[in-house]
Amino acid sequence: MNRPFLLFIAVFIVMALSNAIVPVLPFLSDDLSFQTLIFSAYFFGAMVSTLPAGIASDRYGQPVLIRVSMGLTLLTGILIVTLTDPVDLLVWRFIEGVAAGIFVSSALSWIGYQEDTLKNTGFFM
Repeated sequence: MNRPFLLFIAVFIVMALSNAIVPVLPFLSDDLSFQTLIFSAYFFGAMVSTLPAGIASDRYGQPVLIRVSMGLTLLTGILIVTLTDPVDLLVWRFIEGVAAGIFVSSALSWIGYQEDTLKNTGFFM
């Protein structure tokens, strides 16, 4: 398998995990505002980490940060499935978002160095 294909599979995995929590939110907390916090913690984590991760990926290399982000995504996915405390879920959803932000910025940076940049960026997005 070529690397861009693996990268696109990774995009699907990261984004699928972010949306998988939506149907089970009512079972995680009775408080609607806390359900909203659990859902939006992911996006807040991604927002906070995207710019610093882009800078870090140029400094330390994209493959390293892509691997770190995929490992963090796997870890947070396992923890989110197994944990039941809403506060723990909130924290791990935030960290899952941080991993997604690291992944997206590092992967887009890596795609920028490839020969089919425009086509692959379109596929990625």
